[in-house]
Amino acid sequence: MNTFAPGGDLSIAANGNRWGGPGGNVVFTDNAGQDYMLYHAIDLTAPYFAGFPGTTRRPALIDRIDWVDGWPEVRAGRWASDTPQDAPAAQPWESDAPKDELPVQNTRLGAEITALSDEFNSTTLSSQWHFIHPNANNIYVLTGSAYQVQTQGPDENGDPQQVSILAEPVPVSGDWMVETKLTSSVPFNNSCCYNFAQGALFIYGNDQNSIKADVFPDFDTRQTEFGKQIGPVPTNYPTYDHQNIGTAAETTWLRIECRHLASQGELYTAFSSTDGQNWTKGGTWQHQLGSNAQIGISAENAAGFTVNFEYVKVYQLK
Repeated sequence: MNTFAPGGDLSIAANGNRWGGPGGNVVFTDNAGQDYMLYHAIDLTAPYFAGFPGTTRRPALIDRIDWVDGWPEVRAGRWASDTPQDAPAAQPWESDAPKDELPVQNTRLGAEITALSDEFNSTTLSSQWHFIHPNANNIYVLTGSAYQVQTQGPDENGDPQQVSILAEPVPVSGDWMVETKLTSSVPFNNSCCYNFAQGALFIYGNDQNSIKADVFPDFDTRQTEFGKQIGPVPTNYPTYDHQNIGTAAETTWLRIECRHLASQGELYTAFSSTDGQNWTKGGTWQHQLGSNAQIGISAENAAGFTVNFEYVKVYQLK
């Protein structure tokens, strides 16, 4: 693993249930030889201490580890549980380990939604696109094979009105996934510093509510990020949080999957790849962006670089 490009497969991440931000873990083996992870997480139904604005409660949880293709996965990739589970064998006479869970199945893509997909091989933008914040500094070129856009600051958590996002509607029905392939001119080595100059794939609700997957430099590292922006919120409460996906590269593929909840809202899951074939599944955010949300791409923060988006493809999910 490159020290300036940290990342890889995950053992645990948020999965969209009541537990957010799982981490701070200890791994142990019980008397039956079963591996477990002891970790903390935030109960999204009661996340904060009363009287301490923005200070999160982080109860301890225990879940089993299953080894999938030689990699430790909490609950075989299902991650944090929100129902009672078998307890570890804590006494000498307890020797029955629970049965292994089957690994989580890979996402199955359905038909490509061609009306929302674009390979940017024209000299003009397709009519499916428009700019969010059209008065921002929309500096872009259609190279014949990519939508090339210059980074500009700040990002959506600073002054969103200055963030230019090339956008189109989300699919009108069903579950779906959007994918893009991006290459950044930010030097891909362990030099410093081009902090936070990023190419981003957005699911945009409004200037206070969005989901994004991006690739960015943080001092002498290059990272992937899966962020959630939410607002308005009371004073001293957070408006943004993020988690990492997989390893970044000079060219990185990003996906965001959207699955609709039976109740109000959606589950958004991120994926990243360094070859467009092998994907690392990241965490899942809950949000309520609705049917008027928009798919978008943007280059933001730390001006002076370019990002090439070679395509945006939207698929139905099976």
